[in-house]
Amino acid sequence: MVPWIFALNCVIFLASVFAGCYSFTSHADNVFNSPAQIVTIRFAFIFILTAVSFFFQFLSTELTLPSSPQAIVHDMVEDVITGVVEAIMLLSFFFMLVVHVGGTDRAVHLFAESHETRGRASTMTMFTPPSSSPVMKDKAVDEDIAAKPGLHEYMRCRNVILAFVYIRPVVSIVMVVNRWLDNWELRMAMASVNILITLAAVAAILVTIRRILPAMQPQFQVLGKFFVIKGLLLVRSFQWAVYCLLVTDHNGLPALRKYFTMCSIECLFFCLIFTVAFRPATFRRVDGFPGMSFMGVWDVAMHPIPPCHDSKYASPADSKVHHMHV
Repeated sequence: MVPWIFALNCVIFLASVFAGCYSFTSHADNVFNSPAQIVTIRFAFIFILTAVSFFFQFLSTELTLPSSPQAIVHDMVEDVITGVVEAIMLLSFFFMLVVHVGGTDRAVHLFAESHETRGRASTMTMFTPPSSSPVMKDKAVDEDIAAKPGLHEYMRCRNVILAFVYIRPVVSIVMVVNRWLDNWELRMAMASVNILITLAAVAAILVTIRRILPAMQPQFQVLGKFFVIKGLLLVRSFQWAVYCLLVTDHNGLPALRKYFTMCSIECLFFCLIFTVAFRPATFRRVDGFPGMSFMGVWDVAMHPIPPCHDSKYASPADSKVHHMHV
């Protein structure tokens, strides 16, 4: 083992775990928005697991040969877990966005408003007509017409993300099994599918952000949160697919050693941004939401997401009035 690269990976690993634990505790001791903050705590746990995963993958390049049965079984378990974690993470972020604007009904309304605005852009007037006028009747008709496309677009975004949830673990299994088969065409196909479904899911998140952005306050820092989530997805999934496509000797020890070291550095970078973008001050107090538990990860798949009443952003002085049971 090369001493300097091993020492570097140890330092990066410890720093990443510390950043994840800091975010974990800052929310666990300071809960005033249970749905969003429980999701954030899960994210912090995922960042910690990601740091652990990259560190052990780096160590595995020295302990076993990439083509050995032990390494393949280890990678299969690792990649399946990774696929499931990534799927839950992206669905959780979509859930967090919808909760922030007040639930599914409110989100669909915002989608519909976007369609209504585009549909009426060429017929805007500079005066306010009486409610009985044809103009106001036309406005009501426009709202009814926009409601259906708004609902359909919302469901399309949600379904694309759910497709990612179902397909991503399967792709992971096939890519790992293919290490036994060593079929270049299958590896190319699965890497391409991995890239396409990741891009489609990210595009669905971007469309959702664009539609509900008018209801988001600057304090929420939605772009920072999106950057962190997308960045971790790129490191965990997209980047590995690109690496498999571009590097011929992708199972070679020197290449793997450099690759996992770079992944650990990127993980630390996103852990540090995560502590800022997801800090408690970026969330506002939410009341009236049904209880959630830390281990109930599939609660983010609930549909419809119930309405929740929000209020001002909590200050550090008054945000410790609620406690979460983990």
